[in-house]
Amino acid sequence: MLGAKIGSSVLLDTVDITDPSLVTIGDEAIIAERVLVQSHEIKNGFLSFHPISIGKNSSVGPYTVIQNGSVLGEGAEVPPLGKVEAGKHVPSQYSKVDKDAVPSVTCKLQSGPTTTSLGSIYQKQTPLKSWLQHQIIVACHIRFVKLLSGTETYCIYLRLLGAKIGKRCSIRAINPVSNPELMSIGAGVHLGDFSRIITGFHSSSGFSCGKIEIQDNAVVGSQSVVLPGSVIQKNVILGALSVAPGFPKHNIFCPGKNYPVIVRHSNSLSADDDARIDARGAALRILSEESGSSSSLLDLTLKTGNAFYARTIADFATWLVCGLDAREEHVKRVPRVHDAVWTSLR
Repeated sequence: MLGAKIGSSVLLDTVDITDPSLVTIGDEAIIAERVLVQSHEIKNGFLSFHPISIGKNSSVGPYTVIQNGSVLGEGAEVPPLGKVEAGKHVPSQYSKVDKDAVPSVTCKLQSGPTTTSLGSIYQKQTPLKSWLQHQIIVACHIRFVKLLSGTETYCIYLRLLGAKIGKRCSIRAINPVSNPELMSIGAGVHLGDFSRIITGFHSSSGFSCGKIEIQDNAVVGSQSVVLPGSVIQKNVILGALSVAPGFPKHNIFCPGKNYPVIVRHSNSLSADDDARIDARGAALRILSEESGSSSSLLDLTLKTGNAFYARTIADFATWLVCGLDAREEHVKRVPRVHDAVWTSLR
């Protein structure tokens, strides 16, 4: 009705489309929760409009921004909290579509002390009732609950919906959580402004849904996204505009599998003496089960201690190349590096 060209079997879970007449969405594309599709731009005092094209079978993750002039090829995938810059072309994931469509029905179930107390209306869940509950949660959040952000009352509200919320939590202006019973937050946790807790979203692999666990004294930065299946452990600080992904599904984690494994000591400096006192860790490589194959299925670097002293490549390079005096000065400026290095010694 507004002029957008939308193909068949499109899943559109956002209303943030600024210029519908300039948007083209191909068949079976998936636009997840709160994606911003913006076809205009104001730059140097001029207002410009450019069309946006999203190819068929494409998948755009939650809270992604697609700017004017963007073109997403057939089967393209954009991760959550991503950004497709103005005029950028995202190439196709495959040149030929050779997949059989599998019809399916997605049903989200909502349960908690509040819904249980409402009586028999929620005893037999149907897709319509689940959809209605979701709409009620979103409407209440937008019109009323967001006024309680940052207060203990908001924590009480989430507990009534089935969420596990610890003591002394600071929950700021987060998104409406469609499945609060899948959210577990420990004591002393801080969720920054506009952080997003996503217990379920649609993607090219279907509907992804999983429990989210944020343990004691963890901090989730402003506008960060926590995806289904994520576990943020104690005292972890997740910076602003970060994404906490769930553990990826892979055949390597299925029971009954046998893989050759290579483990070697690693401290990023040398491996001449395994007994020396240093920030020791291990490099773990799981090889393919195919005979004669040297390709690895999974590479991990494991470190001792509670934290790694170098948060960025620049910090890591600085620590490696500088001398002892320079390291002492660096530790004075950044005390957390001292604590991280000291606790990593074994």
